[in-house]
Amino acid sequence: MDKNFHSPARTAVIGATGGIGAAFVSQLAKNSNFEKIYALARSTFHSEHSNVSSQLLDFASESSIETAAEQIRDDGPLDLIIVATGILHRGDEVQPEKSMADIDAKTMAEVLAVNTIGPALVAKHFLPL
Repeated sequence: MDKNFHSPARTAVIGATGGIGAAFVSQLAKNSNFEKIYALARSTFHSEHSNVSSQLLDFASESSIETAAEQIRDDGPLDLIIVATGILHRGDEVQPEKSMADIDAKTMAEVLAVNTIGPALVAKHFLPL
């Protein structure tokens, strides 16, 4: 383990029910260097590992992010925070722009909220932990 981590370490994975987030949780849960993994997402994360704790977090809501951080704070410091969220496309509604003519303000705002604002709010509320 890195000298900057507690031993055993504690981590939070935001976006735990997505493919990448779930893979992070799964691998960390099997690693004996991690005593607690907080799996945060809009829906409950189900795990057979006793060191995984599922918590609800709406990435689009700052108050939800703040509440989740406060709940974790009561358990002690975190060693690692993983933000495994992001959007590039969603069905036909959200697609990467191929030209300037494809830019849609509403879609661009949604992509920026998920890919930029959400991670910044996580940093605001989780880094002090």
